[in-house]
Amino acid sequence: MGSCWGDFVDKRHPRSQSWCSHQSCGFISRLTLHRGIWVSRPSCGGVIHADTGTIKSPNYPQNFPANTECFWQIIAHEGNHLEMSFGENFEIPDSTGSCQTSYIKVWSGSTQNSEDLLVTGCGSLAPEPVVAPYNLITSRFQATATSGVGFSMSFSTRCGASFDASKGRVVSPNFPADYPDLANCNYTINAGQQTVIVLSFQVFQVEGMSSSSCRYDYVAVYDGPDSLAPLLGRFCGTVLPPDIRSSTNNLFIIFRTDATVSGVGWRATYSQTLGNGSGDCGRVRSHRGSSVRFLVHPPLLFVSMCMTLHPPCLLVLVRRTDGAKFAACPWAAVATIQ
Repeated sequence: MGSCWGDFVDKRHPRSQSWCSHQSCGFISRLTLHRGIWVSRPSCGGVIHADTGTIKSPNYPQNFPANTECFWQIIAHEGNHLEMSFGENFEIPDSTGSCQTSYIKVWSGSTQNSEDLLVTGCGSLAPEPVVAPYNLITSRFQATATSGVGFSMSFSTRCGASFDASKGRVVSPNFPADYPDLANCNYTINAGQQTVIVLSFQVFQVEGMSSSSCRYDYVAVYDGPDSLAPLLGRFCGTVLPPDIRSSTNNLFIIFRTDATVSGVGWRATYSQTLGNGSGDCGRVRSHRGSSVRFLVHPPLLFVSMCMTLHPPCLLVLVRRTDGAKFAACPWAAVATIQ
C-alpha cells in the first residue's frame, strides 16, 4: 500500500489540509474550511512509496474538473525499473493539439528536466507503455479550461536498471531486505567517451561459494554493454568482490538467483575515470586469445588478448601488480609474441 504526506494548500483557503484516501494515493481528499465548515473536495497528487499501484485523474472515470494541476512522485525499491501503462479510457482535451496546455507527463527521477521526459500524453489516444531507467518517477497532470475523462496509469516494477550518471549506486532488488527467488536482473552502466568505469562493492551476501563456481545465485560483471563482452568476474558467497575496472565505457551486470535460499544481496558504487589508451583501439570485437603466448614486461601481468576491427589492431588487456587494470594498444608497447 502506498503512502503520501504533506499539505496541499488551497491559496484561497490557507487552512486547507489533505490526506491520502486512496490506496495508491491516486487522489487525495482536500478539506477546505468554507463558512466555518470543513468541506471535502477532490484533489490529486502525492508521494507514493510502492512497487505497484495506480494513479488517476480526479473523479476518474468521470470528468475531471477544469483548471486542474496534480503532481505525483513514485518511489519503488532500489534496484528496480518502474514500468507504466495507461488505461484505454483516456481523454485529456488540449486546444493546441500538441499537449501544450493540457497533458499528462512522466519524467525519470525527481525533477522535470526535458532530457528526463519519458512520455507526454493528451487527446483521446493513450500513450504507449514506458519503462523508466530508475526506481523513481515524477508525473504531472495539467488541464486548463476544458474537462474530460482523464487517465488511469498503472505502475509496476521489474529488477534491473540503466545508469548514465557519472557516479551512482547499484543494488540488488529489495536491498537491504532479502532479494527474491528466481531473479533475472540486468544492469547497464554507461560512461562518457574516453572514460572507464570503476565498480566497488560495499555489501555482498549471495548464496553459494566462489569455490563452487557460483552455480546457484551469482553476480556476473562484463567488460562492455552486454553479456557478449569479456567476463570480468562471477561472484557469490559473502566475501566482497575486488574493485572492478572496465577497459571500455560500459559495464554490464547480471544478477541471477535460483528458487531457494536468498540473502541480503549486494550494494555497489560506481564512478568514471579517464581511460588508459583503450580508446585508440576502438571497440573490442572478439574475446580471449588461446593460441598465442606473451612475454609481458614487468610490472604487468597478462590478463587477456582481444582483436579489434575498427581500426584493426591487437588489444592486450594487462593488469599491473598493484591490481589496476588497463588496456594497451598496440600490443608491442607492453608485450612481445613468444
